Amino acid sequence: MKEIEKRWKRIRNYLEDKKADVFIVSDPHNIRYLACPEMRSHLPIPFLLIPRSEEPIAIVPHADLERVKDKTPIPEILIYSTVSFNGVNAEKPEELMKKVLAEKKLSFVLCDRTLSKFKVEGKVDDFIETMRAIKDQYEIECLKTAQKITIEAAKKLKDIIEEGKTELQIANELDYTMRKLGASHVHFDTIIASGKHSAYAHHQPSKKK
Repeated sequence: MKEIEKRWKRIRNYLEDKKADVFIVSDPHNIRYLACPEMRSHLPIPFLLIPRSEEPIAIVPHADLERVKDKTPIPEILIYSTVSFNGVNAEKPEELMKKVLAEKKLSFVLCDRTLSKFKVEGKVDDFIETMRAIKDQYEIECLKTAQKITIEAAKKLKDIIEEGKTELQIANELDYTMRKLGASHVHFDTIIASGKHSAYAHHQPSKKK
């Protein structure tokens, strides 16, 4: 995605301004923003490294290698495994991260959250959160599409709700309707709450009719 590469460039420019060597990203929301916005469940990248003068590097468990290669534009992917097999040594992701920092001589580290528990010294910086706060054109188009799908699904809801159906049935039919309209997923569990359940702040649809 060109949008992702533009985000990488902004971070490289920021590293240049700060005279820093690398930005280590470990917050899942930031990793999704910078590497794989279409991935929803089980984000398989514990660390994303964006060096000032090189291409980004993803540290990925061996089992998720093909998925990451298919779903992200990251050019360099390093794998780790919790067990040794077929020439892959057992290694923790933080150990692999530290090895990369040492081999590439990346000493001035910025990071989106503290890495002290991994024994990596880095200055915590909120630049990526600042980037995320201002939506780019791609994100704006996504928001418009989601809004359009939501409005169309709401119009169809009057035909979905029928006496005798359970909350769960209506929730499932509404979710299915949104998917038919083009939604890739429903970000939050759909709440259908009737009777006394309508007073619950976050009701989980039940078999109540």
